[in-house]
Amino acid sequence: MTRVPLERDYDLQTMQERLSDRFSALRTRLRLQMSVEAAARLLGTMVALAALSLLFDWWLHLSMTARLLFASACAWVVGYVAWRHLISPYLQKLEPIELASLLDAAHHGDGQPAIAPRVATVMQLPDMLNEEPQPSPLMIDRAVRRSFASLDRVDFMKRLSRRHLFASLAALLMAMLVPLLIATAVPWAARLWAQRWLLGSNQPWPRYTTIEVVGLKQGRLVVPRGEPFGLRVTVRDDKVPTEAIRMRIKRHNGQSETVTLTRFREGDFRYELPPLQNPATAELWGGDARIGPITFDPLDRPRVVELQISYRHPRDQEEQTHDYAGEEGNLQLLRNTNVQMRLRANVPVADVRIGDDSSGPQLFERIDDRTFVAKWEHQEALRMKIELASAEANLLSIPQIVSIGLKPDRPPRVSVQHRGVRRRITAAATIPLKVTARDDFGIQLIDLHTTSTQAVASLNEPLPPSATTNMAACGTKGGSPRLKRTCPTRSRPPAAPSIGSASITATPISSSWTRSGSTSTSPTTASGIFPRTTHNWCGSNRT
Repeated sequence: MTRVPLERDYDLQTMQERLSDRFSALRTRLRLQMSVEAAARLLGTMVALAALSLLFDWWLHLSMTARLLFASACAWVVGYVAWRHLISPYLQKLEPIELASLLDAAHHGDGQPAIAPRVATVMQLPDMLNEEPQPSPLMIDRAVRRSFASLDRVDFMKRLSRRHLFASLAALLMAMLVPLLIATAVPWAARLWAQRWLLGSNQPWPRYTTIEVVGLKQGRLVVPRGEPFGLRVTVRDDKVPTEAIRMRIKRHNGQSETVTLTRFREGDFRYELPPLQNPATAELWGGDARIGPITFDPLDRPRVVELQISYRHPRDQEEQTHDYAGEEGNLQLLRNTNVQMRLRANVPVADVRIGDDSSGPQLFERIDDRTFVAKWEHQEALRMKIELASAEANLLSIPQIVSIGLKPDRPPRVSVQHRGVRRRITAAATIPLKVTARDDFGIQLIDLHTTSTQAVASLNEPLPPSATTNMAACGTKGGSPRLKRTCPTRSRPPAAPSIGSASITATPISSSWTRSGSTSTSPTTASGIFPRTTHNWCGSNRT
């Protein structure tokens, strides 16, 4: 270092500027060292607080609220350290005299002369030349030059502690290595800590006791709205079996209660949750484990709000619709009827499930998220058990039973009645007949066939061998078919004694069934009776 002579090589202002430049370099170096130290302090504090949070969380299983409070306290401590050792020093101007005082304070007691008085002489004594009364300029000049020359022999950079700088760098490196070592040694603990403290997860720490709520997904348990729900909790113990599990339920209105679950057997606890209309939260604990908060989310159970059956038989001209309510009895359909079942649910449905013991269609076609349709040809009686699974939580509906019977197509029934005649009749008598035909679906045609044979050989009057009367239009309005037709007719027997018979044929409109009823007249029989349940008539005429 070049020594500054006492001669007037520099003026006072030049000496002040050169000394200021030296202290400016010292200020930069000092701030760099202070930054390293502040970073080491700040990172070390954060690592220590993180380790403390890991220990407390594993030991006490802190809740979300406790973690937020602890994180707030840690943030305050980190902020204080950052202000105290990083921000506040940078806000200080650190003039040359203040830097000299810091150097003297750092080396106090080591026998070295103080720097601050000499720096003050160089930086402040020349200002006295502008004051009144003015001191001796020669004395001021010599004092400044002597102090400047002595300061020129001092290496300010060596006054900074390199040992302190290396210690700060080592502490900073250690603060960075400790988290890496922990994450490498126990990655599951580091991962779980990050999930709980950085992502807000409620996943519990592994313990000797593990509590699991059946059906819980991501802290949410779906329950049917307005229905009791059986809560089941399973417990696994590595040491002593857990004897009791308690649960604190907090409802939406702020009311809370603590209940004890019923122990069915070792590791199996249950509780009948009362009906809920609004979400509620709960927390469970037992042994050394704790779980929660979990949310009970009530959802509407899917149900069939509309069940419509449309059917059409090949003989039908128009399709018929039946709104199935399950209260009016079973619906019965003819064989070969084309049927379409349309159901609509109250909530979006994932799928429609048919019971294993069900007959009939096994697949429903989706129309939209709530409407499904099934089509089939009815050949036999069927019974279906339908269940709906909700799309949001796969909640099953109460089974809906649908029964559709097979309606038999019985042959038509025919009855013949007479009025106004007794058991014996004359040859000129007129016999009034009443023919009634019944069918399940309608009568298309009624035919009356009569025959007569001569019984006495002495009678020479010829008789017609047979006669046919078509009664298709009787008993109808405009010729439309009816389920029951009553056709009045009159029959006059021949003049000579004879034996007569009548045959009535009824043809239904739903199938090829025909049903015949017959009557007969005989000279040896005089019944003339027509019961409702038989279709045979016998009678006689005499001269």
